[in-house]
Amino acid sequence: MTEELHRRAAVVMRGIAGSPGVAIGKAVVLGHSRAPCPRYPVSAADFDSEIRRFEEAVGRAKSELREMAQRLTEKSAEASILEAYMLMTDDPVLLEAVQRQVRQEKRCAEWALAEAADIIAKRLAAVDDHYLRERSHDVLFIADRILRAFGSTTSEQHNLRLDGPSVVIAHDLSPADTAAMISQPVVGIVTEVGTRTSHTAIMARALEIPAVVGVTDALSQISSGDIVIVDGLRGNIVVRPATRELDDARARGERHSALSRELHTSRDRDAVTADGVRVMLRANVELPAEAVLARDYGAEGIGLYRTEFLYIDRSSPPTEDQQFEIFRAVVETMRPMPVTLRTFDIGGDKFISNLKLPPEMNPMLGLRAVRLALSQPDMFLEHLRAMVRASAYGNVKIMVPMIATLTELRQVR
Repeated sequence: MTEELHRRAAVVMRGIAGSPGVAIGKAVVLGHSRAPCPRYPVSAADFDSEIRRFEEAVGRAKSELREMAQRLTEKSAEASILEAYMLMTDDPVLLEAVQRQVRQEKRCAEWALAEAADIIAKRLAAVDDHYLRERSHDVLFIADRILRAFGSTTSEQHNLRLDGPSVVIAHDLSPADTAAMISQPVVGIVTEVGTRTSHTAIMARALEIPAVVGVTDALSQISSGDIVIVDGLRGNIVVRPATRELDDARARGERHSALSRELHTSRDRDAVTADGVRVMLRANVELPAEAVLARDYGAEGIGLYRTEFLYIDRSSPPTEDQQFEIFRAVVETMRPMPVTLRTFDIGGDKFISNLKLPPEMNPMLGLRAVRLALSQPDMFLEHLRAMVRASAYGNVKIMVPMIATLTELRQVR
């Protein structure tokens, strides 16, 4: 009897506040649901057909994401995130890596995709930058989406049917999985991995669903049917809470909701200090989808758009046209408000795979940012041209990081 009472006692687990708010609901545990991956060798005669199978699966995955995005509100943050995933399915780095796995390692298309994605994800996960580390999950999500497009397998997330206020517990969720839950009564989200910059957290904030991410061992500690409090303000969850904890959570949730309503009604007012000074509130972003979120929350422009992610873990730099399309999406989203595009700050702790940089005593102060850009004039010129082209679609400013001398500024101009 004592053991049974102990098992059912309330459990408090800590994580990262991914999306603000307080929610109470029954747990629905999804667990791991990666697509099955056939693994068999192929002969040289099959190389072309295997690569063709991969390209066809990419096309199907892209169509599924497009249909899902179209069901959402046009230009919503959720739709924008799914559109970003659509672009990622066409990533030439992934295609090149899959082709190499097929032709050199003689692996079938599914196996080649799984191996290529794991290699790219591990490289990103090793970067000393929390935002770029999160992009490793995006690579795995995209690979999983394409793997499902090879056959008819669907994840349990897609087949989810809930009959009341529910808290979804998962190892991780892709934006596509989260978007599939929009029509369901999901009041909270808990994942074992992720940070505030993960797509799960961004999507949850866009949908205004309280979320706590990075909760280690959530799957082993929570059972479907358990009552769970998701505290997206403090970054913790309470499993099987007592009556007092439930009452406190409801009160805190109501106060947050009231504050959110007040903020929504005041977001279009001018930001003015108590002594009458007008302040411009702008957002820092790293993805086009975040620009949509910033706009919807009342930002008066983009104060800093970081462009490094365009260059990370690629066998070749992005083309001018690829950069232009991304910059244009952000500029058009914020028009007529200003967007400050920062030229890439690569080097130091932000590696770039297609440049062979010499070893340095202190990489953080050496060949990085503007100094690296000026050492690669052709690549830098394409980068700047893409920004200037995007300026035709809105109010664009360009920031150049780590300027140390007047000579560097003159060279950039």
